Amino acid sequence: MDTLENKNKKMNFFKKNLIPIILFLVVFGVYLYTAPPGATNYADSNELITASYILGVPHPPGYPLFVLLGKLFSLIPFGTVAYRYAIMAGFLGSLTVVLVYKVVLRVLTKGGGDKKEFNLVAFIKGEDPRLFALTGALSLAFSYLFWLYSYIPEAFAVSNFFAALIIYIGINWYFENKKQEVKGNGQAKEQNWLKRKMGDNYYPFVLSVVFVLGLLAHQIIIFFVPAMLYLIWITDRHLFRPSKRWFKIFAGILIGLLPVLYFPISTAMFNPVIDFGNVDSLKDASDLLSRRYYAKTSSTGRAYLPSNANLEERLNDFPWYFSQLSKYMNWAVVGLGIIGVLYSFYIFINGKRKDILHFIVLAYVFSGVILAMYAFVNHEKIHATYNSLAVHERMYLTGLVVFGMVVGLGAKYLFDLLKKNNLEFGYSALLILTLPVIVFNSNFDKANKHDFHLGEDYMHNLFLNMEPNAIFITHGDMPSFAAYYYKYAKGLRQDVTIVPLSMPHWQLPTIKEEDPELWDADTRVLALVVRDIIEENMGRRPIYFTGLPGEFIRLYGLAENPYVLSPRGLIQEATEKFEPIEDPALWEDMRWRHSKKAEDYEEGFAKEIIEQYVIGHFNSFAWYLRYGYNDLAKREYDLLMAKDPDHRIANNAKGLWQNSAQTTQRNVKNLSRTKENLEQETLELIENGDSNGAMGNLLYLAELDPKHVDYRLYLANLFGNRGWIHEAEQQVKKVLQIDPANDIANKLKRHIENLKAQNE
Repeated sequence: MDTLENKNKKMNFFKKNLIPIILFLVVFGVYLYTAPPGATNYADSNELITASYILGVPHPPGYPLFVLLGKLFSLIPFGTVAYRYAIMAGFLGSLTVVLVYKVVLRVLTKGGGDKKEFNLVAFIKGEDPRLFALTGALSLAFSYLFWLYSYIPEAFAVSNFFAALIIYIGINWYFENKKQEVKGNGQAKEQNWLKRKMGDNYYPFVLSVVFVLGLLAHQIIIFFVPAMLYLIWITDRHLFRPSKRWFKIFAGILIGLLPVLYFPISTAMFNPVIDFGNVDSLKDASDLLSRRYYAKTSSTGRAYLPSNANLEERLNDFPWYFSQLSKYMNWAVVGLGIIGVLYSFYIFINGKRKDILHFIVLAYVFSGVILAMYAFVNHEKIHATYNSLAVHERMYLTGLVVFGMVVGLGAKYLFDLLKKNNLEFGYSALLILTLPVIVFNSNFDKANKHDFHLGEDYMHNLFLNMEPNAIFITHGDMPSFAAYYYKYAKGLRQDVTIVPLSMPHWQLPTIKEEDPELWDADTRVLALVVRDIIEENMGRRPIYFTGLPGEFIRLYGLAENPYVLSPRGLIQEATEKFEPIEDPALWEDMRWRHSKKAEDYEEGFAKEIIEQYVIGHFNSFAWYLRYGYNDLAKREYDLLMAKDPDHRIANNAKGLWQNSAQTTQRNVKNLSRTKENLEQETLELIENGDSNGAMGNLLYLAELDPKHVDYRLYLANLFGNRGWIHEAEQQVKKVLQIDPANDIANKLKRHIENLKAQNE
């Protein structure tokens, strides 16, 4: 049984934390109520959910904290898989809001926190700083973007929590250090075992652990480094000097990195279908965490956002940044935040250069303003695509968390200024607390997605016209992640084999293990694997694609060399000859529980889902038009225009329609080209620098005439220029089997052997 002393301690704990507990429950309740019941398909959420659910490794930097925490929440015995992960996001979002409240209160009470007894009259008069702490916390909680990502299962729910936790631990370190200075280095009466053991190293150790965990949640936490350095300078500047304390900080870093061990464990134990990096070494883990894999595949050679704008362009976006903040909150709340920032500059100029307020403002300036200037270069260009708009919008989130703290502090400083100038009246402080209520009211309708099914309907429609035992080759993150979630998280369409065109070569063995007869080609070049998949399975299994970039259609053999694509609604089927389906049920049978117009949605990711339908209509329109089915082309054209008439794809469709021969007579003649025509076309493609098209045609020509060595020599050169050494070597070997004395082939053989020796 509990002793009387223990009962009193518990009672005091609940009294002290009553407001934070109520705050958490209210905010968490709002997030749960407004969360969508299923998958939204927003951002990377479907991939992250699926990777966590099957204990895989998602795209760089691998997000081990999301995966591991998410797996725990996935065990909740109710709701859809996506909703369970939404609960995790809401839980972490609500904790973040509580931490913002505690940070503001700690600063305003000079480290005192919730010690004073709560008095309602003092509270509504503004004499209790808890009112201003609630203003900042609730302004953040109900700001549109933070609210959205407090139920969208994304990495930012985790990183937002660690951002707030880093600042909370930092200010506790600062105030405890100040108390020890006043007491002559005396220790506090109550200390946990780690504090007693670590002494002066306790906070640096804990901060190093939490900071590294934050980096594993999302590397955006790196923008906190300047603020962290300032915190060390004003709190314990001796830490900058080399000493034994550094060993304990290094130990904290190593402990923070422990979740990285999940990567090789996942690869070795679970062999998941989502396993980016196939980590089995320290270098693999480093490449994954640092996003170096992106640098290898990026045309710029960069792993992060390109930095190619001048300072003037960045400064031009500065007012736009604050206009975006006002969209998430409102101008009055943004004004409070600006007051908080200006007040910090004011006290800095007036000599208070070691104030903890500057730590918070520095954290905001770098994670908010500086990050926005870095990420949002030329926002007019960014707005050209829905995905770019939505992806870059998420860069506001970390700064928004710290801005919530600055708002609470600014509210207090504004009230004090009014009071000092006798402009304050009776219950004017309570008016400040109404601002988050206004934010809640203005954002509720668009943030409330408790009946949102657009993402679930899209996944259903993606598979609707797919025959059993299909091969589904996906292009683009949205359809790829949707397909993964549909099969591996929802457990539907287990008969379908999914082959994402965005996957790296190391995932090929996993797919081959799942479906051993999928292809036979001896290559790890994905484009050649896809072509072989089509050749091996044509007539045996149905093969479907989502929208394809035109440059690859020839390489995959889908430009009548020898196969074609036939429209099937959102998807296209690879067929031996063009096979139109005139039945409008391809689209009419699709599930729609929301508007079909892009303009009716707030978020860029919702508009991007509508964009997938626009792509489907355009592909169907273009193929029908090419083969002379103008009546069917017109049907697709009208459906496209009804969904998003201002989309750039719609503009392309307008141009094609206007330039097409306005005839309803179908061109049903066989469009397959002769070998001579293909040869001529291939030469033109080579001259025009279209190596993808040339390779696609040459592969087909080599099948038509296997003993024609020139085709294979051309292929060997093109493969070699791409760095596909193994594939080039295969073509040279086939040439030498036909003509052992071929001089060009022998020279290529020696060149390839030299390249292989250099690589070794």
